[in-house]
Amino acid sequence: SFIAFLYTLKTLPVALSSMYAYINPIVAMITAYFFIGDTISLTTLIGALITLGGVYLVKRSSTPKETPMAEPEL
Repeated sequence: SFIAFLYTLKTLPVALSSMYAYINPIVAMITAYFFIGDTISLTTLIGALITLGGVYLVKRSSTPKETPMAEPEL
């Protein structure tokens, strides 16, 4: 996962790459569920959903909004 983070630092903006710190534990939780049979409790699932919601809100607020261009006056 650290190699993936370094790759994103080279190819994506730093603000987007920094979200890795929030998403990495969720990816680890899902990987553990599928590969070693770890259980996911309701509390853990709610925490993951809150984290994903926060990342979504941060990403949404950091994207520039399109403003309509004014038509030139004649």
